[in-house]
Amino acid sequence: MAAQSSLRRYAISAFGGGGYAAVYGVARCDGDMIHKACSDCITGAEHDILSTCPGSGAVHAWREKCYLHYDVTNFVGKWDRTYASTWASTSKAEDPKAFEQGVAELMGELMAEAAGAPDSVLKYKSGESTPKGYSDGNVTIYGMAQCTQDLCEEECNLCLESSLEAMAKFCGGRVGCRIFGSGCVLRYEIYEFLMVYDAAGVEAPAPAPSVAAG
Repeated sequence: MAAQSSLRRYAISAFGGGGYAAVYGVARCDGDMIHKACSDCITGAEHDILSTCPGSGAVHAWREKCYLHYDVTNFVGKWDRTYASTWASTSKAEDPKAFEQGVAELMGELMAEAAGAPDSVLKYKSGESTPKGYSDGNVTIYGMAQCTQDLCEEECNLCLESSLEAMAKFCGGRVGCRIFGSGCVLRYEIYEFLMVYDAAGVEAPAPAPSVAAG
């Protein structure tokens, strides 16, 4: 699936073997990744699965920039509510209320655009904003929202809305948060975390985080 996903940063596969009538798979890379970076990430996830869960009929593998899911039950097109992972910054915003409002507004815009994208294109959107009324006017919130392309707009919305609820519950007031779900991912930071490439397609050095991330 690494070769397939590298072309569109997304792939669906179904095959038989390994004692199962059929095995279904979905791979997703973050929308800011180029082909080789996506392929390398998915290959790494495949190796993780083979080394830690050999022969398993249902596996979810998250890496920072990609996700891989195999299952003997056909889950394609359906949001899997069972599995998710949360990473939160260890630092808190100076003005939590204004910061959380800024996060909610930015995430809401990105979620709507990602979910509303046609099935033929990547269901991904990134952006940035400055929280209104925040005590430190120099703070910028960077965010991204993405669903796997097999999800329709309704299923994508449900996945993202559930992730936003988890974000508010587990990351309230934190200056960085990532919610990795089975069908979608939400992330915000106060530093530019999206991958940047030069003209030759080589990843450029990313700016250092202004806070320690958990």
